[in-house]
Amino acid sequence: MADLIPQLRDRAIIGVMTYTSARVSAACGLDVGDYFRAGHRWKIRLHEKGGQRRTVPVHHKAKEYLDGYINEAGIVEDRGAALFQSLKGRTGELTGKRLQAENVLQMVKRSAEDAGFDPAQVTCHTFRATGITTYLTGGGDLETAQHIATCASANTTRIYDHRDEHVDQEEIERVRI
Repeated sequence: MADLIPQLRDRAIIGVMTYTSARVSAACGLDVGDYFRAGHRWKIRLHEKGGQRRTVPVHHKAKEYLDGYINEAGIVEDRGAALFQSLKGRTGELTGKRLQAENVLQMVKRSAEDAGFDPAQVTCHTFRATGITTYLTGGGDLETAQHIATCASANTTRIYDHRDEHVDQEEIERVRI
């Protein structure tokens, strides 16, 4: 079922970018061990730019996508491996090498076109913006949105947010897609 792995990987990385509002570089930087169980919840540890790390609860849809990919790829036990890996040509087999942001952008453009969208209007940042917009539309507050994304403010783009990094599962579940 190697032909299924690319589809599951692509859905999982888009899910991570959307449901965590992660930058593509943070999603590409994930190792298998950065997706982990903490008590009754699943969390993901993102390595953001500037060396900043944040741990957020995993939305139930992102968990579904990640579990499907990781199980099909057979990498669940390889905690130190890159979570999102490049492929060996068109074989559908993982290389063990980390997927690069440029490759994710190419995949996003192809997927957008396949779905009937103008690929010129869709970037990796689209998923980050979509996550925050739907969170706010679902009743989330701006301050928490800023914290989840470690970026946006009402007035200008925020690069870092140094508050306590605790975000409740209920806040993540406000993203309704």
